[in-house]
Parts: sequence; structure tokens; C-alpha cells
Amino acid sequence: MRILVGTDGSAGAGTALALTAGLAWPAGTAFRIILGLDVARIAGPWMIGGTSAAAEMEHALRAQLEAVVAEEARRLAGPGRSVESAVIAGRPSSILCAEAAAFGADLVIVGSRGHGAIRTALLGSVAAELIDACPVPVLVSRRDHLRRILLATDGSDPSRAAEEALVRIHPLDHLPVEILSVVGSGETAARELLPVGAATAWAAREAAEQEGRLHHEQIARDAAERLSGDGRTVGWTVRAGDPARTIIEEADARNADLIAIGSHGRTGLDRLVLGSVARSVLAHARSSVLVAPGRRPA
Repeated sequence: MRILVGTDGSAGAGTALALTAGLAWPAGTAFRIILGLDVARIAGPWMIGGTSAAAEMEHALRAQLEAVVAEEARRLAGPGRSVESAVIAGRPSSILCAEAAAFGADLVIVGSRGHGAIRTALLGSVAAELIDACPVPVLVSRRDHLRRILLATDGSDPSRAAEEALVRIHPLDHLPVEILSVVGSGETAARELLPVGAATAWAAREAAEQEGRLHHEQIARDAAERLSGDGRTVGWTVRAGDPARTIIEEADARNADLIAIGSHGRTGLDRLVLGSVARSVLAHARSSVLVAPGRRPA
């Protein structure tokens, strides 16, 4: 496997590195640790001293960051593994997306916060930007271990991508999985018939809700059948409510270490209008979150 690890020297990045180091990767796994140095952001306050002052400051900071990633590479080293590291100038999320493609990464692992010991190195919500744009699954670590997984699915292409990641990514392919499919609150309302009386309207609503539940039960059952091979423990459940809130509540109730979910990769106005369940889960979950991309919009 080929694993790209994004770092910034923060506590969150340290948790991601501890998780990466502790997982049972197959022999021959290659790791690449990347720290994105956003020179445009850090140079601003120094420009009053001229370009030479900015270059001097960048050189000193780069040396510091290279020492950080070299130490992290040593922590990941082990028999049957190859590890390399680099500090690359540019916007961290853009660098990680480009490196994931160039490296042929199977997975990108990052911490859940971008502000830490070296605040100027990684600004903004890199993890949130990554899940919108990265071409491969992204694991945002909030815990240093993985024992139980909650897979959130709605039967869509991104949900299938998240499901498939739990099979393809070797350290995840045997862990217990609980599959959750959520009947969204607006989903049943869209199916309601125009009421001709209170009793008719109530019956129509109940029928629509039952139809929605049966649909999601089939989605969850089908996913469970696909994931049940090789002795893996798999269960499934269906709940109704707001999808993001319900996913987080279910993960907490089951003490899931990882939530696996697909992302439609919406950006710009499309994301603002339609929202993003994956982004909301990422922002509020206490578990680590694995986000797999579906087909990206053209």
C-alpha cells in the first residue's frame, strides 16, 4: 500500500502519526510524510524588511520543519516499510491533493487540527478542504487506535466508495463494522400525497415513512452482505432524523473509533446551498473520520 501522511508538527498531527505507526500495514507499504509550508501566508508580516528578510525567515523555518518531518519519518520506520518525507512550499491542502495523485496514494492520513506547535505551517481547516478535493480516501485522526467502525451509507456512489475503502485498506479489512442508514427528515415529506382529509393525510405520511425505512433497510442489508466476508463481524441499523446528527449520535453510542462516510465533493455555492453531511460529521464527531470521494463533479 502507499500511504500519504500530512503533518504540521501539532498535537493533532502527532495523534495521526501514532495511529499510522500502530496500524498493521502489509509488508512493502510505502509512506510519504508531507508538510505544506504556506510561504505566502508566513511572508506577509516580514515583507516590510524586504524580500531578503522574508527569504531568511523562510530558510530558517524550513530547516526547523525538515527536522520535524525527519523525526516523524523515524517514528514510522520499521521492517518491510519504506518511509520518505518532504517539506513543500504551497497551500497545504492543494499540496496534499497533488501529492496523493503523484504518489499513487491509497489513503491520506491527517490530524484533526491545523494549528499547533508550528502555527504558520498549516493554516485553516486543511482536513475539511481535503475531503472536498482529494482524489483518494482521507482519514482524519482524532484517536490513536482503531477497533470499531461505523459505516454511514445511503446507497450512493460515494457511500459505496467508503464501503469499498473498508475492504481495500488492509488495516481496516477485518475490523467490526456497524452499518447505519439514515432516513432523512425531508426524505419522507417529499413522498407525501396531497391530503384530502386528516385521516388520508396521516395514512399517506405513515406509508411514505414505511417506504423510506424499507428502502434504507435494504441499503444497509446489502452493504452488510458485501462486508461480511472473512469472518468480519457486521451489523446494521436504520434510524430516522437529521443525517449528520444521527451519524454522530450513533458513533458515540457505539463508541466507534472511526466513522466511514462518502463525500459528494461539492464545492462553492453548491456546497453552501446543499450542505455536506461529510463536512458536518467531520466538524463535530469525536471519532476519527474516513471520507471517501465519489465521482467528482466536472
